Amino acid sequence: MASNQVTGNPKEMTVEQSEEAEKERLMVTPKLSLVQDMFMLKREESLPEEKEAATKNLMDAIKENNMAPFYDYLCTNYGVTKDVGLAKEMKSANDAELKKLEATIAGIFYQHSSNYNSLSYA
Repeated sequence: MASNQVTGNPKEMTVEQSEEAEKERLMVTPKLSLVQDMFMLKREESLPEEKEAATKNLMDAIKENNMAPFYDYLCTNYGVTKDVGLAKEMKSANDAELKKLEATIAGIFYQHSSNYNSLSYA
């Protein structure tokens, strides 16, 4: 077996592979604290300071991660006042990141298609 392959069996993983698998697991794990904050915003019994803290937590996560679609959702469904400038800024950042990813994918595709075309069948 190649040293860079991960079989899924923790006993067969190197430390680096195990750390990488943990990073990947964490990337797909939702931030449940955000769900709790959303609950606090909708809950009628929440105190104003609880709602303010929940809004701050949500906005901090939204800004840190350029969560434009989630921001739109909160503004539409949870009564968060929309900052149009912030929404445009996050959309621009997301569009730029998407272009980088598309360029990377296109480069990989081109590299692999070039390798495939250079094969000779003598």
